[in-house]
Amino acid sequence: MIKKCKNEKDYVAEDVIWKIFMQIILALKECHEHKTMGKILHRDIKPGNVFFDSNNNVKLGDFGLSRILSSES
Repeated sequence: MIKKCKNEKDYVAEDVIWKIFMQIILALKECHEHKTMGKILHRDIKPGNVFFDSNNNVKLGDFGLSRILSSES
């Protein structure tokens, strides 16, 4: 999306930015409050690790650098 807008010299609408931002925050909240495995820290949030499904909903990916914290952490 960023590359497409840059190539087309266009801007992302503010409501779309807020939707993406909120979905990223909710995905991180879910990781940090994971019940079965423990808290998950992603540790590599960047545009290249934010994906969109066919309905333009955010999917957080690339958990290669992530860490699972024990319940005591």
